[in-house]
Amino acid sequence: MTPKFQVGDTVIYNDGRPGHVDVRGKVVEVSPKQIFVIVQFEDRANPTLVAVDSHEWMNHMTKENK
Repeated sequence: MTPKFQVGDTVIYNDGRPGHVDVRGKVVEVSPKQIFVIVQFEDRANPTLVAVDSHEWMNHMTKENK
């Protein structure tokens, strides 16, 4: 099941590749019906649009527990 995102959530991306391990980001926008989220990752200058149905992203991105 895909996690429900809210603006302000911290996410962690980890696909095991160099430079892609435990990369943290903040959700800055959530689309209606959770179709996509926009995340500002700490290691990027520009925010990233992530489609919630994209297995390439969702299989490696988790919400940080508060």
